[in-house]
Amino acid sequence: MNLESGKDRQSLGPMLLVAMNASVIIGLEGLPDMALYGVPLIFLFLVGAITFLIPVGLVSSELAVGWPGGGGVYGWVDSAFGRRPAVLAVWCQWVQILVWYPTGLSFGAATFAYIFEPKLAENPTFIMIVVVVIFWTVTLMNFRGLKTSGVVATIGLVLGTILPTLMIILFAAIWLINDHPIAIPQENRGFLPKLEGIRGLAIAAGMITFYSGLEVNAVHGSRINKPRSSIPFAMILSAVIVLGVYIFGSLGIALILPPEQIRADLNVGPMEMFRVFLETHNLGAISPILAACVCIGVLGHISTWVIGPTEAVRRAAKRRDLPAIFGKTNRQGVPTPLLLIQGVIVTMMTLPFLFLKDVSTAFLILTALSGTVYLVMYIMMFAAAIKLRYSKPHIQRHFEVPGGKLGIWVTSGAGILISLVALLLSFIPPEADQVDVGDPYLYVGLETGIFILILLIGLFIPMHPKRLPDELHL
Repeated sequence: MNLESGKDRQSLGPMLLVAMNASVIIGLEGLPDMALYGVPLIFLFLVGAITFLIPVGLVSSELAVGWPGGGGVYGWVDSAFGRRPAVLAVWCQWVQILVWYPTGLSFGAATFAYIFEPKLAENPTFIMIVVVVIFWTVTLMNFRGLKTSGVVATIGLVLGTILPTLMIILFAAIWLINDHPIAIPQENRGFLPKLEGIRGLAIAAGMITFYSGLEVNAVHGSRINKPRSSIPFAMILSAVIVLGVYIFGSLGIALILPPEQIRADLNVGPMEMFRVFLETHNLGAISPILAACVCIGVLGHISTWVIGPTEAVRRAAKRRDLPAIFGKTNRQGVPTPLLLIQGVIVTMMTLPFLFLKDVSTAFLILTALSGTVYLVMYIMMFAAAIKLRYSKPHIQRHFEVPGGKLGIWVTSGAGILISLVALLLSFIPPEADQVDVGDPYLYVGLETGIFILILLIGLFIPMHPKRLPDELHL
């Protein structure tokens, strides 16, 4: 039995889809990175929305409505280019989140420390233990099915993302009203960013990965109520929420925390902002409550990612494109063996935290590697959208990227171009005064080597010689 069968089929309404979309994209752990830009972050986020977020939303909406049977990017790339490229696409989507999990979870673990003792956020052993506990808690919760994941995502979005963001905005406003010093350097108070050299461009281009994930829940296309209207509506509203949280949340942190303090605490930026504000106003007792709320948000964020990409992997396994064990499910239709395998891999990936002196450095390296792999998948998705307009014109699309064939070329072309630029620039190491990654040549070599290895595995994963047909009830 699976997620789509008979009486156990679990449906999604538009607002639940909005919550899942927003939860899968928004992560407060990304706010400190953008806060370093000061006021120009507004410009950068708007450019990222126009060149990447909107194209992803429009293209994935068209593909999800035209191919509502589920499977997400796996099904889309398969329809456009065939079996092997489809496996590579879903492999990149799944592996990037495996690489990212320690990053997002370390933010949750560091935030959890603020409930008891902020200094624990610098303790690698504490970080590792909490990371493992959080991830396995979320994994086991998802054994109960898609509805449970949706509820957790909704609660996490409201209590753990929107509420803390509103508090950031409120605290920043009070900070300004009370004439406290503005932490944004004078050179970062204009609207346009000053990007000096190739490294500056690399950092700016890399910010588009903050918008990644909007296509993930399209994998559940066959479970969405009224997909023709629900999917585009959810995409648009989700994008508005994401843009608002990122701009106002990052700007609020930038107003209170100086850049050097942000760099020193990349993995706890929002909580450090709360701590400084609350201690300034003798309200330190509230800090643990806010930390608990942010932790709930991390649970919602992780929960959506745990179940999203694994569903596409499950469908590929059901068609014999991936090992059969990835396709086995429990009575709720959840691919429990795959979730368990994923849990073991993530647990092993957290072990290096025990040997790292600086958690913030690991935070940055893992984020960069995750982004490079994900951008490969996006390039394939945009290319598939163009190809399908020509190869499958008979497919009824109740929502299309506006502008006909010219529109799909402009929209997908912009997505491909910005993804390629961001991919190439992502291999440039940061300046030593930003984050010290040691030998820059070793950094680039490791990132490039791991990136190539991931792609080679995806290209040569053994497949059954006779794949099964793509059916709605796989």
